[in-house]
Amino acid sequence: MAQSKQWKQIERDWANELLPKRLKDKVERLPVTGRHSGDVPDVEHPYFAVEVKYGKVVSSRTLKAISQANKSAEATGRLPIVCQSHKTEGKRNLTHLVTMDLKTFVRLADFYMNHHDPDVDIGKNLTI
Repeated sequence: MAQSKQWKQIERDWANELLPKRLKDKVERLPVTGRHSGDVPDVEHPYFAVEVKYGKVVSSRTLKAISQANKSAEATGRLPIVCQSHKTEGKRNLTHLVTMDLKTFVRLADFYMNHHDPDVDIGKNLTI
């Protein structure tokens, strides 16, 4: 498959196969036409603003950390996550990220969707 079409297929895979089946009729890939970078998600979903990246987009350090977290999770019975702080402009400007594999995300998302009112806009009310 040509590189230019492969990313579209990956977005369709996320929309059609990888997100919970019971939402399949509510989840779809949004075409790029007419949207600006960042103003509309790649995949329309009732709970998540989904941005899909394809290719070698994750560092080997992150992949190793995911592997380590998975091993720790197996030993402890807990959910594996990787916490990362990315320096953008010096020590004070950090972007904090939580990374997990798809299996872990699906478990969390399924729990969330079973215990969350879809009419409540958590994205605007979430405080950490």
